[in-house]
Amino acid sequence: MHFNKIKTQTLSIAEKLLPIPTAPFREKFVALFIESFCNEHLIPYIKDDIGNIFIGISHFNELKSKK
Repeated sequence: MHFNKIKTQTLSIAEKLLPIPTAPFREKFVALFIESFCNEHLIPYIKDDIGNIFIGISHFNELKSKK
């Protein structure tokens, strides 16, 4: 039962994310979706200077402690 809920949630996210157009150096729409999703679901994230999004952390120092 739990697996079906996760599968349904994953498919729902994919159905919203996959139609978003993207190309190399044109990822801003996907990035905006990800940031909006994280904000809506209170998921912490940070962005680095080149636009990479790290989900599940609030500070870069957490990257080293999660290895």
